[in-house]
Amino acid sequence: MALPIKVQYTIRDGKGLTSRTLVHLPSATTLANATTYAGAFASAMDDVIGGKIESIDICIGIALPGGLKADPGADSDVEEGAVFVYEDAVGRIFRQRLPTFLESLIEAGTRQVDNSDVNVQAVTDLIVTGNGTQGATTLADTDITALVGDKESFTKNHKGRRL
Repeated sequence: MALPIKVQYTIRDGKGLTSRTLVHLPSATTLANATTYAGAFASAMDDVIGGKIESIDICIGIALPGGLKADPGADSDVEEGAVFVYEDAVGRIFRQRLPTFLESLIEAGTRQVDNSDVNVQAVTDLIVTGNGTQGATTLADTDITALVGDKESFTKNHKGRRL
């Protein structure tokens, strides 16, 4: 079954806080049609909200690759995670938080991620150097050149929030 396309709108309020709202489109929608719809909905929504629309993102769902876990670990918790901080050649930052990060990959007695672990290296290598075909970029679309920091991270649970 094909997944619907998600159009995500980020809205900033007068206090500087942001929130997101989603609209789902049929999976067969073309990128051009999704873009047109997203812009039209933003214009209509702008007339009924007090906040400022900061961004529109179109997300296309794909089939999951084989070999992934069938079920989450019983003690996994989305509030527990790790934050990785990367930068490009001129210092632009890309932050990524991985929820349910394994406690066993945090160095004992610290909040630091164990960067010597081969699985951690595989994740950070895919961000910094890519897979040979594709690499990640900053929001400014510049090549990420280095991992500059990482640590254990805890966040508040957003019950009921589905993206």
